Amino acid sequence: MIFSLHPIMGEENLEKTIPLNPEKSQVNTQPGRQISKLTLLGLTPFDELFFQKNLFNRVSQYLNPSQIENDKEKILTRLKNSGYPLAKIISYTYEMNTDRFYKIQISVDQNQACKFSEVSVDNSNLNFFNFISFPIQAGNLCDISYVKDKLEEIKETYQREGYLTPTVEIQNLTYSKDFLTAKLILKIEKGTKTSVIIEDKKTKNKETEIFSGLDAKNISDFSGLSNEQIIFLVSDFYKKQGYPFIEITQPIISKNS
Repeated sequence: MIFSLHPIMGEENLEKTIPLNPEKSQVNTQPGRQISKLTLLGLTPFDELFFQKNLFNRVSQYLNPSQIENDKEKILTRLKNSGYPLAKIISYTYEMNTDRFYKIQISVDQNQACKFSEVSVDNSNLNFFNFISFPIQAGNLCDISYVKDKLEEIKETYQREGYLTPTVEIQNLTYSKDFLTAKLILKIEKGTKTSVIIEDKKTKNKETEIFSGLDAKNISDFSGLSNEQIIFLVSDFYKKQGYPFIEITQPIISKNS
């Protein structure tokens, strides 16, 4: 999936908005000293829990000052992709407590949220009634992670319906100058539908309902099976229909458009 994202914050702004506390930046860290406490201020409980588990410098890890900038970048990237492109890290401080363990405090200002001012679909297969119930609407938070998850759900739905190579992606994302709104253009194309038909070579009878009886629940699953797996599944299907002595030779698989 290809995303076209406009840059939000240059490196020069990054340096101005997330300065290290100059006093703490000169702390002489002791080798082998672990972090006993990590405090994150200004975040939602959900984001705080995520960073408590995913920052490099976190509880029970050994403090590594060289990873501080990476941790700050991780925080800002997640907040930007969650709909807060103007987020700032106000301060990042660390110090040794009386037990000779380090405690870290990070203060964050999420700033104003960005919301989609317009959501459109290019070359869509959606009709009007489908679009009004579409999970991504104008007025929603510019949460790129949420958009990606919903697009993946749409793609999987099309694949279950037999459209094995759908195009479901963000075509363009444009932020306003103040980063408070954004226009989102999606590209959604089902592509060519694939069907599974099993033909009896002798009688020329075509079995189209077999698919519902197979363990493979959708065409995308079926298309990935080996010949041996196809033989087993088809044989099992016919045995359940009352043909215990069914014989199946190596399948001949033909593909049309």
